[in-house]
Order: sequence, then C-alpha cells, then structure tokens
Amino acid sequence: MAGRSRTARELARKKGARPPYDRILIICEGKKTEPQYLEEIRRRNRVPTAHVQVLHSQYGTQPRQIVDFAVAKFNKSKEYDSVYAVFDRDDHATYHDALARAAQLDNA
Repeated sequence: MAGRSRTARELARKKGARPPYDRILIICEGKKTEPQYLEEIRRRNRVPTAHVQVLHSQYGTQPRQIVDFAVAKFNKSKEYDSVYAVFDRDDHATYHDALARAAQLDNA
C-alpha cells in the first residue's frame, strides 16, 4: 500500500497567531531595590524575562542622568520597543529638566 505524498505546503510549519511581545527597557536610579521591585512585578504578572530588562543608570542617580542613560542605551542598541526612566520625585535639582526631556523624547 503506497502512502500519499505530501506537498511542501502541507509540511510547512504554521505561523504563530499571537503577536510578539514588545521589548521593554526600564532604567532606574537604584542598583538593588528598584530592580528587585520591578522584577517582582514582572514575575507576578508572568511577563517573560526576554521582553523586560531592568538596569540601573550608570550615569548617576539624578533624574536627568537617568533619562540620558536611557536615551544612550536605546540609541546604542535600538533593540527595544519602549524605554522607561524610573526615578523618585524627591528634591532633585534635575527633576523638572528630566520630565521635560522625557516628554520631548516621548514617541520620538
């Protein structure tokens, strides 16, 4: 009994129906607390680690330095769909400057 031969089209893998997740970069001022806090949120919401990366700013802890590091990291790799800068509102001298800079870059 001869088996039915299949065409390449019948053997081809089907494309996934689910759209890919956005790749997100989060830059924060702290080295331990903020990354742990954001990692816990990611874990509780079952977001795959491959899609969210949390880093502390290597430029410093002032809000403007955090925004500048986020911009530099994004421009260096271009591998992220969204980038967020997370910082406290405390009495930082560059707080309002950082907000203005982030607003200028939003959707750019």
